[in-house]
Amino acid sequence: MKSRNELYNIFYGKYYDNLYKGFSGFFFKLAHKNLEELNSYSSLLKNNNLPTKQSILEIGSGRHLHYDYIVNKEYIFKYFYYDQNMNNVNYIKNKYKNKNLFIHLKKISELKKESLDRIICSHVLEHIPNPEEFIFTFFKFLKKGGNISITLPCDPGILWSLGRIYNYLTFWRFRGVSKKEYYYHMAHEHINSIQNLISILKYNFNNYSESFIPFKLRSSNLNLMYNIIIYK
Repeated sequence: MKSRNELYNIFYGKYYDNLYKGFSGFFFKLAHKNLEELNSYSSLLKNNNLPTKQSILEIGSGRHLHYDYIVNKEYIFKYFYYDQNMNNVNYIKNKYKNKNLFIHLKKISELKKESLDRIICSHVLEHIPNPEEFIFTFFKFLKKGGNISITLPCDPGILWSLGRIYNYLTFWRFRGVSKKEYYYHMAHEHINSIQNLISILKYNFNNYSESFIPFKLRSSNLNLMYNIIIYK
């Protein structure tokens, strides 16, 4: 059996980009697009005018910045990104060349309170031991009227579980990963269920807009992902 570190390096090394390819890639990209649609629509309903110069932070950016899906890029003044995996950071630095726009945030302490217009947190909270504390840590950096845009997997919902089986059978078993290793890795990665995360977020925040993907039904069992925009 492979060790925890070996499996981490397999899933987050050369095969990391598998997330954004094929069947799974279609839905990951759809979730990014939906998050932008939800952000634009809910901002319009709440009469929140976009500032002419937006400062945005993306947490846990990986190798694919949500920036690519933002429609009004001309409003972005600074796009900070924070990721603890230096391989991801170096990849982003090589891909996004504008150093005046894209800034790697090395420490949270570099931020000032109420300095950000938006925080993007895509597929992060399911990995965090204390998601409630994590959200409040970053919430203080939002300006009044700013928002945290969050995407979560509907794990362990029925549709997500079926997608996980499909992903293993069509990809990972051909990469030398056994079924036991695959589910062991996932058990370590997705430590928070979608039901618990939604409960935590809705308990602490009242001003939000939400959407399920792909079927829009308000069910974590019948969807793959969940988007929520929380306003300050």
